[in-house]
Amino acid sequence: MILTPKVSLGLNIDSNRIRLIRMDNNSFCKKGIVEHIPNGLIAKDGILSEDLLGKHIKEIIKLYKIREKRCALCLPAHYVTIIGINLPKMEKEILMANIHYDIKEYLPLEPENYIIDYRIMNTSVVNDIEYWNILVVAVLKEIITSYIRVLKKAGLKPIYLDIPFNCIQKLLVKFANDSKQSLLKNENICFVDLEHYYNDIIILKKGIYFANRIVVNDKEKPDLYQIKNEILGVIKYFNNQATGDNQLNHIIVFGEEEISWKLLELLKLNLQSDVSLWTDWINFNELFSDYYADKEVIMSLSKAIGSTIRRIAP
Repeated sequence: MILTPKVSLGLNIDSNRIRLIRMDNNSFCKKGIVEHIPNGLIAKDGILSEDLLGKHIKEIIKLYKIREKRCALCLPAHYVTIIGINLPKMEKEILMANIHYDIKEYLPLEPENYIIDYRIMNTSVVNDIEYWNILVVAVLKEIITSYIRVLKKAGLKPIYLDIPFNCIQKLLVKFANDSKQSLLKNENICFVDLEHYYNDIIILKKGIYFANRIVVNDKEKPDLYQIKNEILGVIKYFNNQATGDNQLNHIIVFGEEEISWKLLELLKLNLQSDVSLWTDWINFNELFSDYYADKEVIMSLSKAIGSTIRRIAP
């Protein structure tokens, strides 16, 4: 697979902030924006006022003189269910029916209530039978349609909706330093994505999704000690369940600058794995060119940037 820019405008709408990035045709960031969302427009369970949120985004676009309409959106992780399954190779016409059957037990509602997508990650052969390792993603239809309506009310044309794990992985794969590219493919990595309402902990085994855990923030500010303990729990699960190489090599933290630094320092005291921020992995010259943004702004833009990148067949 190769990665290519398909839209120039990427958004990440969390519970209390809107992050927006404008990219040019060469995948250089030309403008990065982080703005607060007023109280009463959005909550953990969904958007409270589509009209007001759409109006607020429209005002931000006008304020910063954004002319592009085609956009991509990264959905918040706590709306997303990610499941890894293995199925025998079969005709793709019947594959989705088998996926629905396998993931039904993981969904609170019937599969018909969800938009379900999948990606075949790799293949394996057991007893001369070829199996697909499949990454399945499910999001409630009502959540997706609500966000699409908001973007349209803001005067935008949503082309793609994406999920945090996919956005941050694409970001690293496309913009990582040369020395880091082989690590993304060949070592075991934990992504820690910090947000206002949730934290997403994701394990990749040699570039392939292995497991994730969503940790909901019950307090106004994230409890870093709780997050650390959750990360240790996910790593322990990986150590116990992964076959072959089951040692974690790297932890990469995504999120706003202040809390990311605090978590990084806390993890370094408790773990032998390499711990770093996502900005330590990328080639800034390839991503930002002549555009300069405050480091605090840049730290928040990872998923918005990743949403503008698409995977296409070579």
